[in-house]
Amino acid sequence: MIVSYESMRRTCSSRCSGFAPGLAFLAALALGCADYGADPSLILGLTQGGASNGPVVQSGLATVSSTLVQVSLASAVDTSKAFVVCTESLASSAPTNFSTCKLSGSSTVDIESNAANNQIVSYFVVQSSGVNSVQRGSATLSAATSILNVPITNVDTTRSIAIVTSRLNSTTTSIDEQRTIAGRLTSGTNLRLGRTESGTAVDVEWQVVEWGSVASVQSNFSAVGGSTANIAITAVNTAQSFLMFSVAGDTSSNGIDNQIYVRGSISASNTITFSRQSTLNTVNIAWYVVELSDGTTVQRGSSSANAAYTNTPPITAALTTVDTARSIAFGSADILDTGSATSTSDQDSANFHFDFQDASTIRMTRQSVEAPRPANLEWEVVQFAN
Repeated sequence: MIVSYESMRRTCSSRCSGFAPGLAFLAALALGCADYGADPSLILGLTQGGASNGPVVQSGLATVSSTLVQVSLASAVDTSKAFVVCTESLASSAPTNFSTCKLSGSSTVDIESNAANNQIVSYFVVQSSGVNSVQRGSATLSAATSILNVPITNVDTTRSIAIVTSRLNSTTTSIDEQRTIAGRLTSGTNLRLGRTESGTAVDVEWQVVEWGSVASVQSNFSAVGGSTANIAITAVNTAQSFLMFSVAGDTSSNGIDNQIYVRGSISASNTITFSRQSTLNTVNIAWYVVELSDGTTVQRGSSSANAAYTNTPPITAALTTVDTARSIAFGSADILDTGSATSTSDQDSANFHFDFQDASTIRMTRQSVEAPRPANLEWEVVQFAN
């Protein structure tokens, strides 16, 4: 139904958009588009001169060749209802290579890092009428700070998620956990940005997305001490639900990356699963399961990279064809240290940027150059309802 409706909407809009708003419905009748008149949203769109209330996704790849890269969007968005999702591949494991993403204006995305090392960032800017509001901001946890509470305008936590990215100005690979920030909503008016180990200042870009009545959000803060954790949730429709999460590595990890990196998935209608390669110490996870009942569809899968894989060719997986103009791709990975399991230089092996090769293929790419390690990935593709 979604595909046929989208095809029909485009056809009818192209036929009727040239008519004045008051004549659009009559044009629809004359051109046969009114055969679909049982869908009131189509007729509403036509009578408004072909305007669409559907989602808009703008995406691309940015190379971090300077410490601040500003990406210009082709179309301005309503910043009160738009958010950005970013993934990144690294050319070095030093924590200084990580980038943050923020929507800095109606037509600009700022990608900022403390190192211009040609990292590649994949960005998706989403504007959807299904979103009630988006709040965003920048925060700094000082060298002595492990938890920062950020006041926000009241949101419904059963329909809201937090998205965080962080950057840290250090090349010391044994302090990777100091950069990792878990973002959780402890109340409708408070966003808690937390890490387990302080010591170096970390900069955070945060977003709080509140969905409208089409959404149901389950969330919690979970500590994973083993290699696998299965967490019970209220049953969801897995074909219209997705998982987002952020992690804070254990203070005792001392930069050992296979302890910190976790992959997560909705493994059953009533279960989410987090997996990592290590059983040592604990990783804290702030997670959100979003179920959208408006016709949004979600595809997911697992992939892997062997130790020989750097970045060519990209890892791909087949999709049921999506409309990339209203879809996003993202995911997570763990990494296997096949040696002493104490490596602190594996972040380049664990970070992938996710994008679309074409409408029926998701692409996952890393830039692993420092003794590449095997990695397991979980990916999701969300196509927002039109």
